[in-house]
Amino acid sequence: MLKNVSTLEIRRNLGAILNRVSLRDDQYIIERKGELLAAVVPVWQLKKWQDEKEMFFRMIDKTQQRNKEIPLSVIEKEIGEAIKSVRKDSKC
Repeated sequence: MLKNVSTLEIRRNLGAILNRVSLRDDQYIIERKGELLAAVVPVWQLKKWQDEKEMFFRMIDKTQQRNKEIPLSVIEKEIGEAIKSVRKDSKC
């Protein structure tokens, strides 16, 4: 469950909040004076996000390597055509 907590509440209840994060997979957004500062999430969730980020950038690197010999003008033209096609199909 996602909950917002103040910095004061975090200071007063850090142990209990960490237990809820660890044992129940709760997530907390820490606020100070209405400003969002940080998040406390289970470690498995953070690792999952990091793995997904790394996979995303590996995919980008592979795509760039596959297309490094293709002129930018050709890539831009194909992207433009793909966008037009998607927009046309989504109007149905």
